[in-house]
Amino acid sequence: MKQKNKEPVGVRIRLWVRDFVKQMPLQMMVLPGIVFMIVFNYIPIYGLKIAFQNYTVVDTLDSARWVGMENFKIILTDKYFWDSVYNTLGISFLKLLFGFVTPIILAVTLITCIIVFPLWNVVVNSFSSATAVASGKSIFWPADFSTANYKAVFSDTSIWNAFLISVLKTLIGVVCHVFFCAMVAYGMSKEFLQGRKLYTVMGVITMFFSGGMIPTYLLIKSLGMLDSFAVYIIPALFSCYDMIILMNFFRQLPQSLEESAKIDGAGYWRIFLTLALPLSKPALATIALFHGVSQWNDFMTAKMYILNEKLYPLQMKLYEIIVQSQMASMQNPTSVEITTTSRGIQLATIVVTTVPILVIYPLLQKHFVSGMMIGAVKEQAIA
Repeated sequence: MKQKNKEPVGVRIRLWVRDFVKQMPLQMMVLPGIVFMIVFNYIPIYGLKIAFQNYTVVDTLDSARWVGMENFKIILTDKYFWDSVYNTLGISFLKLLFGFVTPIILAVTLITCIIVFPLWNVVVNSFSSATAVASGKSIFWPADFSTANYKAVFSDTSIWNAFLISVLKTLIGVVCHVFFCAMVAYGMSKEFLQGRKLYTVMGVITMFFSGGMIPTYLLIKSLGMLDSFAVYIIPALFSCYDMIILMNFFRQLPQSLEESAKIDGAGYWRIFLTLALPLSKPALATIALFHGVSQWNDFMTAKMYILNEKLYPLQMKLYEIIVQSQMASMQNPTSVEITTTSRGIQLATIVVTTVPILVIYPLLQKHFVSGMMIGAVKEQAIA
């Protein structure tokens, strides 16, 4: 058989550019996600070069002195490093053992004893007086019912401010994250998209590799997001994992609907906003629940990037309460009243931070269950 003559490279490049320009509306959906990955994933990976430098806080990545493997020699000869490696391996093995094998055998018993009872005990002790907590009588039911802990929590005005910050960052973060991931996913769901394979490879790499804590901190600092509310939203704007879930869902949508909309003159953006999003409620609810829980429970972002107490979320406020109570106990180790009162306030704060998620979950459960089935069919795998 005669082989077809390949077109010259210049012709193929011109055709590729022509198709790219024709797909500009789709490209404009995907390219913001690519830019996000480059800024928040690949630039921190580049920052790993400080592992080979004698880096200090006054240096830049390019001005620090190169020391080669000296830093690794110091780490590998450190006894505490190997102790931490062994501890990590041991914890990982136990997580594997108790995360997969044991629940199959003792699922109901473990759920009752390890999850339900401790949570219930937290609630019981939060409604108990300091004397009852100290005596250990409040196990299954408050021995001396009291709302003093909750009065102490809600009387602190900083708690209300922290609660407002947590609500705002969760709501704004969820809306922005879901829309941004859905926008990129819709463009990526089109198999004819120019550069799709490259975009996919770039996204998958970020699921396995990251720059780590220090390069990411330097990036956030250089972007001017330290002590800013934006640090809660922008770095968490995109997730390749969530994009893949939404992309697989968009592939399930009937092509006839999109073709009909195109006949009526609708472009990709209008189809995305008026057809794809309304028909993707199960997938959107799943991503919203995942990211909402993550945003609500996020503690490290405030710990690393926020110094202004007015921007502390509820989780950071809980951390402060725990630290302050521990300091009070250390200063007065013989004072049972101080210890038990601070513990009751801790437990009450834990209940307050947990209740919103417990209330929201049942409302999204129907969509969450159907959304979790996305990708279960073989044909829905990533191309």
